[in-house]
Formats: sequence, C-alpha cells, structure tokens
Amino acid sequence: MTNSKNYKFLGIILSAAIFFNVAIGFVLARKLYWTYPHVVKSNKIEYFLNRQQYFEVFPADSNSIIFLGNSLTQNFDVTELLQDLRIKNRGIYGDHTAGVLNRITPILQSKPRKVFIEIGLNDLLHQVPRDTVLRNYEQIIDTLQNGGGTEVYIQSLLPIANTGEAADLPHINDDIRYLNEKLKSYALEHKASYVDLYARFSLNGSINPLYFSSDGEHLTGQGYLLWAELVKPLVNQK
Repeated sequence: MTNSKNYKFLGIILSAAIFFNVAIGFVLARKLYWTYPHVVKSNKIEYFLNRQQYFEVFPADSNSIIFLGNSLTQNFDVTELLQDLRIKNRGIYGDHTAGVLNRITPILQSKPRKVFIEIGLNDLLHQVPRDTVLRNYEQIIDTLQNGGGTEVYIQSLLPIANTGEAADLPHINDDIRYLNEKLKSYALEHKASYVDLYARFSLNGSINPLYFSSDGEHLTGQGYLLWAELVKPLVNQK
C-alpha cells in the first residue's frame, strides 16, 4: 500500500508540473503572439528572441549611437559605411512598433548619446491601424526622451514599390505619408529631430526604382549609400 501511495503522490506531482509548464508556455506564446504576431505566424520566434538576447549581453556604452529598427536597419551596415565605431546596429528582421517598445529597456540602460529610429513598415504591411502605429511610435519617443540625455532622431518611413506584398495593399504609401506627416509634427512639438528620408527616396508616390530590391521593400546598395549620406551629418553633429 505504501508503494501505491507513493506512486499516486508522484503521479500528482508530475501532473501538476506538466500543467504548470503548459500554463507558462501558453502565457509566453500568448504574449509573443500579441507582441510579435507576424513573427509567430512565420515561425521566426527563435531568431527574433535570439537576436534580442544577443543585444542584451553587449557591454553598455554611454557614448554609443544606436540605430534602432526592423530589417531595413538590420541590413544597414552603417558602422562600416560611416567608419564610426560608436554606432551600434539594433535592427531586427520583422520588428514593428510594439516589438521596439518591448525591447527598449536595455537600450535605455546603456544611456546612448543618440538613437536613430526607423520602424513602422511591418505594422502597416500586417494591417495594424495607422493610428495604433502612431501611438506606439509616440510612446517609443517619450520613453527614450524620459530616459535622460539621449538625442532622438525620428527617421521617416521609406516609401515602397507597389509590387510584391504591397500590391494587395494599394493604400500602403498613403499610410506611410500620413505617418510621416504626424511624426514630423510630433518631433517638432517634443524637441526631437525629424530625418526626412522619404523625400529623397520617393518618386511619383512610390520608391525610386534605383533604391529598392526585387521585393519592393528592402534597399539596394545604392539605397543604403544614400541613407548613409543623409544621416552622416547628424551622426557627426556634436
């Protein structure tokens, strides 16, 4: 009887442990889904979280200049193009405004001198309402500015080609222009710097073919050279 009771007790413990792990997994999965819905759907969770954790182990540097954004930023070899070792690239493929909000704490803790933000396109491509994108973006700016001592540079959203994924969203460039106008006004009101990339990349309401790759969203080498040219004076500004 003693062994039977022990086995029953062990079974209860194992069942409770399994239930607890399943519950934790559900909570984590739910948080990930609401924070990074398109990342979850595209099975990119491990990559996304690994890159985020990778950033968190880097040493803090209060003299650093952070470029923060999605794959457009991740693919921007800005440190090499500008020959400036102060620059830290914190772009993550697939990121969006809610994602940046959820990973901004370690960036703030490092107390960087400057942060250049580029974010929002993935939100629009996944049909997040543009006013929701704007609210998230404003919260990102406020959070960075309240951290103290960091200059915030809001880089306008880039136009995209009306091909590929965007072909099913004919309003996408209209939404980009809307957000850019709002962000420019917000920057002026809150003493942040607005970097108008859009004006130099656009052609007839879309992106200049010279600057976009085959998917219509990402940039060519010429596009990144132009981007580097536009931000260089701001990076070097004392």
